[in-house]
Amino acid sequence: MKPTVSIIMPAYNRATMIGAAIKSVLAQTNPRWELIIIDDGSTDPTAKVVKGFGDRRIQYHYQENAGPSAARNHALELAAGEWICYLDSDDEFLPPYLATMLAHFARHPEASFGFPKGHFYLELYRDGQRVARRDNSGIYPNQATLHDVFQARVEAYMDGFMHARAITDAGIRFDLEVPGLEDWDLMLQIGTRYPDGFLYVPEFLFNYYQRYGLDGRFASGSYDRRARKLEVIYRKHHAAPLMQGQAWYPAQANHWLELERQFQAGQLPPAYLYEFPDFWPAGILQPTA
Repeated sequence: MKPTVSIIMPAYNRATMIGAAIKSVLAQTNPRWELIIIDDGSTDPTAKVVKGFGDRRIQYHYQENAGPSAARNHALELAAGEWICYLDSDDEFLPPYLATMLAHFARHPEASFGFPKGHFYLELYRDGQRVARRDNSGIYPNQATLHDVFQARVEAYMDGFMHARAITDAGIRFDLEVPGLEDWDLMLQIGTRYPDGFLYVPEFLFNYYQRYGLDGRFASGSYDRRARKLEVIYRKHHAAPLMQGQAWYPAQANHWLELERQFQAGQLPPAYLYEFPDFWPAGILQPTA
């Protein structure tokens, strides 16, 4: 039976976490899916964990390490579903995710892409153990428009993002030249070409984790790196009609550059501790930016 939805999951050294992500797909109330896992050059037992599930709907493909955008583009070439969605290998769908999203799209046939609310958790780890957690799910509003996405008034993440296959069949892909914020970049690409196709689903349908102190993107980031990522997005999309009147650039970039200045002056901890002031070293003050 042809799948209704292709779920794309890039993975790199996620043997200890990917099992929970896969189980959340297996728990979907809508069973008509395929899960395409692109192993981006893992050196740990990720492959063994994935293949241990033994479900024919789960595809495993290995590639040499090239980054998550290349892995997702690889999966897009393999996807057979009418709809495509994304789940990172250390996050989880809630059981009604697929059924709920498809029902909303069925009620809004003009829509071709969108995302729901998600539970958003910030976690700090030391020596492999979680020592702090913050629930930041309030970042998701009850209502949101595509204009809000362009104006940086609502966060855009890959988890839970769903779009019609026709969109990527038309040639839109993850940009390998965008160093981070590739999820926002993809949505801006799609929104510029299909400005009337956006759908926001105000229901909590996934769990997203930002884990600090482990490996991955939040382990060794710096304040100024965030500023550079924002500049890349702005330079690429500043001429888009929905970007006009924006107020986030350069204000947000300057904010992160100021935090970097304070860090270099010994006034802030490393960036991975920024969200957890209870764990800042003695003598570090709250930021002034």
